[in-house]
Order: sequence, then structure tokens, then C-alpha cells
Amino acid sequence: MSRILTIALCALSISVPALAHSAPRESKVYPTRPEGNGNPSSISCYLKDGTLSRIATKVCKTNAEWARIQAAINENFPGN
Repeated sequence: MSRILTIALCALSISVPALAHSAPRESKVYPTRPEGNGNPSSISCYLKDGTLSRIATKVCKTNAEWARIQAAINENFPGN
């Protein structure tokens, strides 16, 4: 009995991070790349066209990450 319980607890502890990652978090989806406006910890996404297929992938990051990306773009390409 203890062996079955040990195996069950081990399997559960391995699967918890996968379940937590797959749990949907509230996010806003934009038609183009987000600029990072709003709450820094909120999740923003956009649909990126697949380069080798017709399938668009959903790219999600926190607004703080999008703001850093936008700042780097503005620094490298002024006026963009």
C-alpha cells in the first residue's frame, strides 16, 4: 500500500508543474505585437503568423516583458 501511495505522490508531484503551466491565465489578445502598456504583471498576447505553415501561434508575455522589447526596438530603430 505504501509503495502505491509513494508512486502516486511522485507522479502527482511531477505533473503539477505541467498542469500549472497549462492552466489558462487571463490574457488579452492583440492583433499586433503589444507594446507593454498597462499593468506590468498582466499577460498580453498576439497571434504570430507561422513562417513555414498556415498555423498562427499565440505569443504571450507579461506587459513588463513587452515593454522591454518595445524599448529595445525604439532604441535600435528610432522613429519606429
